[in-house]
Amino acid sequence: MMAPDTKFTINGIDEFCESLRNIVKEAEGPNKFFEKLYDDPIGQISKLSNKFYAILSKFLTDREFRTEILAQILDENNREFLQEFLHTWDLWSEIYQEQNRYIKVAMSPVWDLIHEIPFSINDTQYCNSSIYSDSLSETLRIKSILRLVSANKGFGGDECFVISSTVGRYLGTIRLMLASMKLRETELGMFRLASHGNIVDEIIASLTRIRELADELQKQFEQMR
Repeated sequence: MMAPDTKFTINGIDEFCESLRNIVKEAEGPNKFFEKLYDDPIGQISKLSNKFYAILSKFLTDREFRTEILAQILDENNREFLQEFLHTWDLWSEIYQEQNRYIKVAMSPVWDLIHEIPFSINDTQYCNSSIYSDSLSETLRIKSILRLVSANKGFGGDECFVISSTVGRYLGTIRLMLASMKLRETELGMFRLASHGNIVDEIIASLTRIRELADELQKQFEQMR
């Protein structure tokens, strides 16, 4: 039998519970919290401190970890609150799977991964793309294939795709991807888009933002000379 003074507890879990309680209270209660979680999943989760993202993510994906930690919580009210919160989240995530996947990706601790990335991984060598008109969604879609150097598409887990190369080659990847969208004059004549639609307007707006950012980056690197 374990002696009373040899039972260890993780005090930070109670702090995690209190932080979670405050978010639910701010959302005007449990029902409103999950309602707002559907409407603005990232907005609700972002209210939680970054240091608790990994804990919540682990709670939601690892049932054994959840059971072990719940047993560690000294405050009975916190333990019951967290147990009910996680149970409701399980039900919510089954109903709203798309929103739940979005939240899981947002909670991925990608910043810590930066320090583990080797100098060269998934460095793009070549890009080929095809553009086609999607009549169902009334938009233009693009399919691209990137040929990679030092390929390791599993690095970083399911939620991340890691690229590591020189800045010049990184920018070259973007140039390759944009260049792969360029149509020949003969191909351009194949597309006839409705004049009242906003398909082209959205694309032009995106290209304008890319051009503005490219100008800012050019000034930034020119200052390094």
